[in-house]
Amino acid sequence: MIRRLVVLILVVAVAYTGWNYFGPGPARPNAYVADASEFRCWPPYPAGPAPPIRLGTGRVPKDFVPVAAITCDPYFGDVAADSTAEYVERRWEGDFGPALRLLNDRSEPESWPLKVCTVAYSAAMIDEMWLLDEQGRAVRPGYPVDECGMSKIGGLAEIKKLETVSTVAHRVQLDPALIEQVSGCTSLFEPPAEGSTTLDSDFVAYGFCRFSLEASGPRFDGSFGADIDVAGLPVAPDCSFTATKVAVGSTYLDGDRTVLIEFDGCRRVIVDGYAALGASEEILQSFP
Repeated sequence: MIRRLVVLILVVAVAYTGWNYFGPGPARPNAYVADASEFRCWPPYPAGPAPPIRLGTGRVPKDFVPVAAITCDPYFGDVAADSTAEYVERRWEGDFGPALRLLNDRSEPESWPLKVCTVAYSAAMIDEMWLLDEQGRAVRPGYPVDECGMSKIGGLAEIKKLETVSTVAHRVQLDPALIEQVSGCTSLFEPPAEGSTTLDSDFVAYGFCRFSLEASGPRFDGSFGADIDVAGLPVAPDCSFTATKVAVGSTYLDGDRTVLIEFDGCRRVIVDGYAALGASEEILQSFP
């Protein structure tokens, strides 16, 4: 009796494992269809809602024939001098066949227990997207998942190969806290303290806020998000000119350090705690 019970348990366990790991994969119900007026491009995080930890998996219903797709940028662009930032809504049209095949593809079954999924799970930062049909309806499809449970977003990639027929730029007013979250720099002028130690190593600076240094005080001129390679700069010569246009960003050396670049005056690169370096034309030309 005990032997039969053990055999039965083993059979059930093997069948359960086989279904989970060699079966058809998680079911994908149809995605919710609604009037197109219910859908809108929300501002990206952190000014708008936080992205979901996992994307939905709903399929495009068979009776839904898309004639257009709308995508919304998942990130803001650089912050402007008036403390606004832009994200773009795009309308795509064309042949949706390849996109629908990928959007409605089956999900993969879970990976075999001995296989390690090395992809880290994190909040998805991809374009918000929905489809439109001729009846004024809209559907926001989800995506199939791979054997590690990660969304396969090839359908979105196919949509972004279609023709962009229109764009709408949305601007959002940001307060200082949101500016820092969006750009990685503060709109309050906080320059580094110049030191005397020579900086010998090359580094990458990033997350810049630009300022005009006026008699009435520093004025925020917007942000610039590109990385700047700083390499092979000489120690700056003695100079008494005063800069009026600067950018303040960050770098990581033995810890987080503030970096200031002067666009006029002595045209130096100053890293917090180190002797000033002479800014190259290449660095100065990197800023718009």
